[in-house]
Amino acid sequence: MELGTVIDALYASEINCSITSFWDGGIVVKLGDVMNGFKAERECATAAEAAEFLDHAAREHYPESCYTLGKAEWERRNQGLKDRHKNN
Repeated sequence: MELGTVIDALYASEINCSITSFWDGGIVVKLGDVMNGFKAERECATAAEAAEFLDHAAREHYPESCYTLGKAEWERRNQGLKDRHKNN
């Protein structure tokens, strides 16, 4: 799993994340943001570990997101919501 691929998919799903690194301090990965709060955080040794963490955390904390469900299922579910609101 590539870290860039995970970040791109989170971004497309409007899920925020933060990644910082410092030479001998590892890679600090956070799911969420300063304004809305962080849902999960971990210090990782590698980019691959950071990618795995972000993927797992996003699926756990955003189970109804496009990231977790996949675009087709997310759109199907959201179309159903739009149709119900239209009929009310």
